[in-house]
Amino acid sequence: ESLRRAHPDALLILAIRHPNRAETVSALIDAPFARRSTGGLPEAGDAVYLADTLGEMGLWFDLCPCVLMGGSLIPGIGGHNPMEPAQFGCAILTGPYMENAEGLYAALARDGTATIIDPVPEAIAAAVAARLHAARRVSEAARPDRGAVRALAQRLAALAQLG
Repeated sequence: ESLRRAHPDALLILAIRHPNRAETVSALIDAPFARRSTGGLPEAGDAVYLADTLGEMGLWFDLCPCVLMGGSLIPGIGGHNPMEPAQFGCAILTGPYMENAEGLYAALARDGTATIIDPVPEAIAAAVAARLHAARRVSEAARPDRGAVRALAQRLAALAQLG
């Protein structure tokens, strides 16, 4: 809720790895949502997009600046492999239950790609908000009229005048 107030345009894409669980998952969603398998598209006001189809995980990773690996939030699942979202440049949030890929998460945590969080709503919301804020800063810096791109253009212009 607090995350939604801070980022009203944010959309949770809930990409489930097992579409046969879609009915169970959709019954747990307590917010306006659209569902991929029924042809639904997110509309203004939707908080969640249930991506319950196969073969599109790369699409969701490509669209999202931040990924929460849900299989790491409760014991007994072991987490999911973080390499796929890492290859798409996603910031990765993981809970403490990641025994299936502990070494990978440790390496990604060392370089700042992955963040290990407590599996409680407040900690998840705070971590997502921090990652969205960082992604927004990077995006702003990359705009042609600001930040890094502007500085690079100025340096290139200066170098061109020297030659």
